[in-house]
Amino acid sequence: MKYKGFECYLHNGDKLLLYTDGVTEAMNEEGKQYTEQNLMKFVFNADVNSSPKEIVDAIDLSVEQFRGKAKQSDDITMLALKVLGSYDEIKLPVKIENFDKFADFMKEKLTAANVPSSVINKLNVVLDELFSNVVNYSNSDECLFGVSVVKNRLSLKLNYKGILFDLTKSEDPDISLNAQERNIGRLGLMIVKKSVDSLTHNVENNDTNVITIYKNF
Repeated sequence: MKYKGFECYLHNGDKLLLYTDGVTEAMNEEGKQYTEQNLMKFVFNADVNSSPKEIVDAIDLSVEQFRGKAKQSDDITMLALKVLGSYDEIKLPVKIENFDKFADFMKEKLTAANVPSSVINKLNVVLDELFSNVVNYSNSDECLFGVSVVKNRLSLKLNYKGILFDLTKSEDPDISLNAQERNIGRLGLMIVKKSVDSLTHNVENNDTNVITIYKNF
């Protein structure tokens, strides 16, 4: 057997799944295998908010249902993990006048990590839009803001309680219409989505919004 070695950087929020061939080669009563294709399809369709344990349990159940009454032909071992990473953080009351403090904190951390000024300026617009939404719609008292940079990828995270709202599911406005014909709002969130590489929303402890954005530079 020839094995190829490689290295990669895992970033905040990335998930890793390791498994033995007992998963992909599990056979049903007809002698058909579960296959790697079915496993990949299952993982890609899984809820992005699933914890590593939930992912492993769901795969195990899927394989068991596929196998049916057939005996398990090989050992099944899985390991899943999620990279939590580390953030430089600042917590402030949710008041619009605190935006400058968040922006200055972000600029300081990103500049120290050699992030290009053009990227920082774009993220300033992103942060302005996201924090404005927190101020205007969340009914939250405080917001925890985090900044992380690993190699050439950065991450910004906002944690706040209050009204739970998944902004990633907000529909983009139809910009083919003129301003008078379009519904009010959502243009800022569309700009946010187009300015970053990834935008996620999770709920922690059933009461905390966690907005995370990722940007390569």
